[in-house]
Amino acid sequence: MADLEELGKRLYKQGEGFDERKIPPDLARDREEHRVAWQKEPEPLLDSLKRKKALLWLGIFMLVFGGGIFLFFQFYGFNAFLNIQAVKVEIVGDKEIRSGDRISWQVRVTNANNIAIEEAVLVFNYPEGSTPLLGQKPEGVFRNRQNLNTINPGESVTQTYNAYVFGARGSSKQVTAVLEYRPKGSSATFGKDASFTLNIARSPVTIALDIPENLRIGQTMEFEIRYNSQSDKDLNNLSIQLLMPEGFQYDSANPAPLADNSKRFGSQKTLGWYIGSLKPAQDGVIKIKGKISGSELEPQNFQVLLGVMLPDNITISAYDSTVASVVLHSPFLAISILAKGQKTYITFPGDQIPFEISWKNNLPVSINDAILEMRMDSLSVDMRSLRVDNGFFRDATKSLVWNAGSNPDFKSIPPGASGKVQFDFKTKSSFPLEPDDQRPVITLGPTFKSNSIIAGFEGVDTGGKDMMDIKVSSKLQLSVRALYFDAPIPNTGPMPPRVGSETTYTITWSLANMVNDVDNVVVTSSLPPYINFKNIFVPANSNLTYDQNTGELQWKLGRVPAGTGFLTPAMQISFHVGLVPGEDQVGTAPILVTDAKVTGKDNFTGVDLSSLAPKKTIDLQDDPRAGFQQKKVAP
Repeated sequence: MADLEELGKRLYKQGEGFDERKIPPDLARDREEHRVAWQKEPEPLLDSLKRKKALLWLGIFMLVFGGGIFLFFQFYGFNAFLNIQAVKVEIVGDKEIRSGDRISWQVRVTNANNIAIEEAVLVFNYPEGSTPLLGQKPEGVFRNRQNLNTINPGESVTQTYNAYVFGARGSSKQVTAVLEYRPKGSSATFGKDASFTLNIARSPVTIALDIPENLRIGQTMEFEIRYNSQSDKDLNNLSIQLLMPEGFQYDSANPAPLADNSKRFGSQKTLGWYIGSLKPAQDGVIKIKGKISGSELEPQNFQVLLGVMLPDNITISAYDSTVASVVLHSPFLAISILAKGQKTYITFPGDQIPFEISWKNNLPVSINDAILEMRMDSLSVDMRSLRVDNGFFRDATKSLVWNAGSNPDFKSIPPGASGKVQFDFKTKSSFPLEPDDQRPVITLGPTFKSNSIIAGFEGVDTGGKDMMDIKVSSKLQLSVRALYFDAPIPNTGPMPPRVGSETTYTITWSLANMVNDVDNVVVTSSLPPYINFKNIFVPANSNLTYDQNTGELQWKLGRVPAGTGFLTPAMQISFHVGLVPGEDQVGTAPILVTDAKVTGKDNFTGVDLSSLAPKKTIDLQDDPRAGFQQKKVAP
């Protein structure tokens, strides 16, 4: 420390000097000499790892690729590529044909290679609408499979295929052929295909639909099917089939169809006529009448086919067919009916149904003295329950009427004006029917028109129509009785039941069905854990089962015909149960059987039906001989 202080004094003293340093400071080191040659900088560790990883993947890829090439040639043979390119399949035939004619095709297979092909198989697919020369058309795709075996180098093989081809004029058909083969020396199978398109330019008989293009919703329409022979010889065994849209309600035809599937639910609506034979130049016409319905601007397609009916009596091999489409427009005086706000409705006996009829004037002019009339099939209606707002019931015509006298709005209706009328009624509570009786349907047919001449529309049917069919569904009625005295199965044990002693009871289920046949009917219930199922029931052949683990009872009845319990005896079963009361049940009325439920499906309406019957206890309300003191457990 003294040396530093002395040095400080000398530093600021005038005239003082310092000797030269004897040891150079560490901070001032000599520079290193520059290297003459460039040297590579050390590579970062991360880049080195990436390069090694890339080289590893490249090596794996080359190994897999090389192995794949080796296996390919080991498996397919070293002539595989050449074999694929050298095999040819060609189809030769007429490009324009006449519907129903016998048609031939030649399929030529050429092996233009220097090695043979083996196990060659040729599959020929006939065009849609073709039938074999002999026998029936097979189900599914109509095809032929032919073994060609070995085809030597430079060799060609030709196969000929024949069929009758049906189809509409102007339509195109396609045939295809596929060759499957294995090059000699290879274990792989290859394929080669070819296709050929032909056009049906002519037909021995033609068919046409003369049908209006634009129709009003709900309008009754008439149209014609016209057919004509173009053949120079007689044509035999001819049939016509008409496919109709869902919105068309067939009414009548002249001549009447031989087959009528126009009302078949859930399937294509069809009509069928057997024409028989047509002589050269002979023609014919069929007139059809019905009503068209649907949505605004909705197209409705009709298709008609003329040809030979196949043995299934469903499919036609068509010489000719055509499709016509009609477009629907709102009627001039539109009308629409709803039941409980629904266009399609199914009711039940005793059901109260509110209705609403909407109307609208779509004409560009006003109408005067409008009348809305609705005819109704009243056989299933309880007429005493009928209520009509601003209208009345006309007994002579069995119809509801709204006119200018009952509804002031109908005196004069301007263009675009609309409104609604309402009514309601109940279906009959009881109308038992035999199984062969006609099923109950309430048909409602409202119409809307003017009783005055409409300027500019003289002679034009401006009225609007609608239709609603309400099916009446059946109703299953299940009753349960618990008996001790005068029961179908004799009972034993003390009455009233006593603790520790068994008393038996008889449970009787009775089932009634009013309107329609009901399928898959099953009654289910259960026994409490303290109740014993005695496995005694009558009739003895009843399908009654008991599950000891769950206590469930199940009675399977299958189909229950309409009128059961009304026109014929109810279906009934009785079974035996036993009760051994405990001390905790003294003074109570224990449950013998729980609530019973019956289920089934209405065969006419398709509705799932169900009904409940209440539980039964030992108070025996259904047994008049059971005294008051016998309805509870005694000590």
